[in-house]
Amino acid sequence: MPHRQADASLDVLDAAHQESVGEAAFYEKDGKLEITDTTLRFGNGGFSMDGARYQAALAAKLGKEAPIEYRYENHHLAFTPTGLGWSSPSGNYDPIQEGVNQVQGRLISNGKEVEGEENAQLAGKGLIYENAYGEGLDLGVLTKNLVFRKIVRFDELENLGVIPEGAEYLEVSFEIHADGDTHFRARFGEENSRVWDRKETVIVRGEPVEFGNGDHKSLIRPAHAWDSAGHQMSLAVEFKSEGDRLFLTKRIPLGWLEEAVFPVYADVDLSFGAEFVFNSADTFRTSATTLDATHVVISYRD
Repeated sequence: MPHRQADASLDVLDAAHQESVGEAAFYEKDGKLEITDTTLRFGNGGFSMDGARYQAALAAKLGKEAPIEYRYENHHLAFTPTGLGWSSPSGNYDPIQEGVNQVQGRLISNGKEVEGEENAQLAGKGLIYENAYGEGLDLGVLTKNLVFRKIVRFDELENLGVIPEGAEYLEVSFEIHADGDTHFRARFGEENSRVWDRKETVIVRGEPVEFGNGDHKSLIRPAHAWDSAGHQMSLAVEFKSEGDRLFLTKRIPLGWLEEAVFPVYADVDLSFGAEFVFNSADTFRTSATTLDATHVVISYRD
């Protein structure tokens, strides 16, 4: 199965290494090309990754504010899990778990532990907080070359407890932390994109949300849930504020969960730069990355 590059003149890429990594093998740092290494390393009481175009910091133990943090250029986005619960069309909300348990994070040995797909190359490039929301309800993070993945995993429907009458969605919520001048831009259900004013409650589905400041941008990719049989569901994501606090909530339909093959997974992924346009959430057959200010590599398989 050949691996082709859109820019054949970029022979600096070693084809065998690019094939083995499966994503962007190099990134630019201080005017030089560096080999991408998204391995998480322990130090100062937590885990960090700074061997790619973005950086990540993960708490060794849940229970602290902003235990999951993504940084790119001059902006960042951090997450504090605020809990799980069932919501209904009438506005009722029945919590399953408020906040998370103070569990220790564990480095993974295979990507399957977090996203359900065999990938031994992700050993050491992800952290799983087992039973974060209760027995069989985990929270995981993957530091991939081009994508920062934050995924919840539910082992069995029974782990979510008694489902209240009238429930429509399982809600997974996070408080998000960003600099005051960080904007969030999307269509939010309207024809044209706009900046979220951080006052009204807005919802997105199937579209990325741009965030950042100045010339540097990142994207919250469209959220999905998927099960162990390969069935996938696009999710609605709500953004709301309470005073100065910002919250992100993904909604998983109860009807989908009742038909799903467990374990099931749901993501909120972050990406960055112009290559996001090519790395669509709907395909796993292309890969793109920026090498420097004037070169972008787009790879595909046929």
